[in-house]
Amino acid sequence: MNLPNTLTMARLVLAPVLGWLVASGEGVLAAALFAVVAVTDALDGWLARRLGQVSALGQLLDPLADKALVNATFLAGASTGVLPWWLALLVLARDGLILAGAALTRTFRLGHSLLPLAIGKVSTAVQMTAMTVLLATGAFGRVEPAIMRPLIAAVAAVTVVSGISYAYAWLRHVFERRAMARRDFTPSRSGREETS
Repeated sequence: MNLPNTLTMARLVLAPVLGWLVASGEGVLAAALFAVVAVTDALDGWLARRLGQVSALGQLLDPLADKALVNATFLAGASTGVLPWWLALLVLARDGLILAGAALTRTFRLGHSLLPLAIGKVSTAVQMTAMTVLLATGAFGRVEPAIMRPLIAAVAAVTVVSGISYAYAWLRHVFERRAMARRDFTPSRSGREETS
């Protein structure tokens, strides 16, 4: 396994560990580890391109690692009252929507790769930034509403917009594919004339 994929795997393995640290109230350690792990999200992609080691495995594991990390920490944060439950469930629902689309694509062979959209990358970056700030400030006392409210609003906004964007891209592809299939199976006018 190459270095970029190793970093991605480390992020995937550390997701439940970070969730446990957040739920256990280990704020300082959780904040430090989350910040380091979040950096690997950008580092593994950069290294893969720089070293010419972009792989199908890395393209599969990278978004899964991001989703595992974000969801584990957001759910843990909600369980301790650091974050509202509705926000954690919103993030979870958005990622569930994307994974469901990927599963349907594979199951019905819809031929849609569901590659990450730019807004999806922005959403992940905002979510990770918000969690880093909340953990860092919470580790040294109560998180002030002046910090909490803008972060929650930003996470909610990009999560909703990215979820809608992925759903729209997937549905558009499905309808386009159905239209192509109908055209392929509809006999041409000239063909009907020749067989009459």
